[in-house]
Amino acid sequence: AIGAKRILEVGTAIGYSMRRLGRTERATEILKEVLARKPAHEPAYRTLVQMYYTDGRYDSLLGLMERWSAANPADAQSRQLLDSVRTLVRAQSGLPDSGNP
Repeated sequence: AIGAKRILEVGTAIGYSMRRLGRTERATEILKEVLARKPAHEPAYRTLVQMYYTDGRYDSLLGLMERWSAANPADAQSRQLLDSVRTLVRAQSGLPDSGNP
């Protein structure tokens, strides 16, 4: 039998492959399903962050990163990146950068 950890790894790999094939929506669905099963699955999170950023889906990126940071407060790298994304989203929307979340 395939273990739960292996299923998550395979799901992440399939999501990544779908992205490379240009099937962005399917890749997003798969990666979100992996994260629904295990919210702390870092490979799926990082792949989805990259996809949202590359596709310019900054609102989705911001939401994903805020949920991740709330659930993983020890992840300093993601917190720093979240601050940068907040600045980017504010700039994209024409809002001033207040420096506050």
